[in-house]
Amino acid sequence: MQLEYMLLLIIMLIIIPIVAISSNDTAFYIITSIIVAISSLRSFYNNFFGISEEEMDEEDIEFLQEVESQINLDLYKLGQGFQTIKSLIVIVFYIYCAFYLHHFWLKALSVFVIAHWISTLIYNLKKSIDDNSNEKVSVLKRIYMLFVNISALVIITFSTYNKFFQK
Repeated sequence: MQLEYMLLLIIMLIIIPIVAISSNDTAFYIITSIIVAISSLRSFYNNFFGISEEEMDEEDIEFLQEVESQINLDLYKLGQGFQTIKSLIVIVFYIYCAFYLHHFWLKALSVFVIAHWISTLIYNLKKSIDDNSNEKVSVLKRIYMLFVNISALVIITFSTYNKFFQK
């Protein structure tokens, strides 16, 4: 019975607001652009200064395993589902932004960012539980991510200008 209440809570707190926001394209654009811009700035800052994401220690892993056994729900698959939904929403957002971009180079930049998010989506779907994210990030990967984050911010800026300020 706890599982049904948890799924109902997830539906009430996550899925219904996403559907409500999606019904109004301006609200979807504003909220998603703010979230994506903040995420890009955070990722830009982390890649520029070489800050890696925090690792989970052994106590946290044991706690998550205990919670999984108590509620009989695979939290890894739930997290992977949320990552998939996030990637799909971001891909839809960049496709939406592409309609407001008038220059060819901006549309090409948008295609580049969409291709990055599609590859991220495929990587997340193929990733297994045993994959370790403790590996060191190479300089080329950091430069690539800097370029993706700058491109995302440029796309958001120009599409916002064209959507709201240019008649």
